Amino acid sequence: MHLTQDRLIKRRDASVFVDPVAATTKIFAGALTVLNAAGNLVPGSTATGLVARGVAFEQVDNSAGAAGDKNAESRPFFCQYSSDKMV
Repeated sequence: MHLTQDRLIKRRDASVFVDPVAATTKIFAGALTVLNAAGNLVPGSTATGLVARGVAFEQVDNSAGAAGDKNAESRPFFCQYSSDKMV
């Protein structure tokens, strides 16, 4: 069911993480970020073995680099939704 009126969303921003970006990887601002098995930051996906990290707030292009050549900041983002009117 879609919303028919505004919904109050409680949120809090947490600390900033700075992690090495995986080789040949470009992370766009606003992308969900995860750590791969090697501990490098990659855009979020449904692959197994990833650890959620947060949301990237700026673009980092390491597409021509090796793992760790660039670092990226990501911030955990928590939202609280009320499900009393959701189907």
